[in-house]
Amino acid sequence: MRNILYFLIIFFTVLMASCAGAVTITVDDDIEGANYKSIQNAVDNATDGDIVLVYPGNYTENVYVNKELTITSLSEKSSRYYYLCC
Repeated sequence: MRNILYFLIIFFTVLMASCAGAVTITVDDDIEGANYKSIQNAVDNATDGDIVLVYPGNYTENVYVNKELTITSLSEKSSRYYYLCC
């Protein structure tokens, strides 16, 4: 029982530490307040664990992801798309 408690403490400590450094990056092709206008630029400038929020728009690009990111669509439609890339 004690080993399980130690394992859970270590597990949650590592989990919280990995999420603590996450930065949220916004992408919007027509709003000036967003961090980037293209998804690829956001991915290129992100680091492991970051969250990329993509606002509705027209993005005609092939995106290459070579790091651990969460890419989320912020569509106002009922269906939302979430991509966990690694």
